[in-house]
Amino acid sequence: MSKNTPSKKRPTASRRIRMTPDERKKMMTEAAISFFAKNGLSAQTRDLAKYIGVSHALIFKYFGSKDGLLECVFKDVFLEHWNSKWVVELSDRTTPLRDRLVSFYKQYLDVANDYNWIRIVFQASLSNEDLTRRYINQYLSRVLSAIVIEIRHHNDFTSDTNPTELEMEKAWIAHASIVYFAIRKHIHETAVMDDSDAFVCNVIDTILPGLTIRKDD
Repeated sequence: MSKNTPSKKRPTASRRIRMTPDERKKMMTEAAISFFAKNGLSAQTRDLAKYIGVSHALIFKYFGSKDGLLECVFKDVFLEHWNSKWVVELSDRTTPLRDRLVSFYKQYLDVANDYNWIRIVFQASLSNEDLTRRYINQYLSRVLSAIVIEIRHHNDFTSDTNPTELEMEKAWIAHASIVYFAIRKHIHETAVMDDSDAFVCNVIDTILPGLTIRKDD
């Protein structure tokens, strides 16, 4: 399936295809991601069952509850695409900071530039579910903190203190600029440049000179 548009085909659970329990659960999770990306996380599981072509009871057999289903969505959308090496690579000072940021954000945009991923991020934020907040607090904040530490070093300012609110806001400036590419493409449905790698390089080269962190920040 293209990363640019949602699939036009419904899942094929209604076809007589033998699946193991794990395969069936994975199929239903992937279908739920597509369904919730389009309809929002408040959409009813009965409608999801119709979309997949299975009984409503089967969803609860495999997931226990809607919360259980959303937990599987969280793991598939966020955790399966998280690279635990990102913080290590961002902290590797044998490589210039500019190159580290470009490398990281090329990888990150490759994840974010996906119809289902970016829409689940927004749908979760607009609902009462905490999927996106958990992702930011438990995972993304570690990357942004690492970026702050490396910007400090880049500006010859070394400190063991935790990033300040202002420092984190500066890290968010770069991050938001990159992610907004996917928002424009998959949510606003407006034109973006074809070469996403060139886009990342341009953003980092434009923003990095202004990401100065001083002792009084």
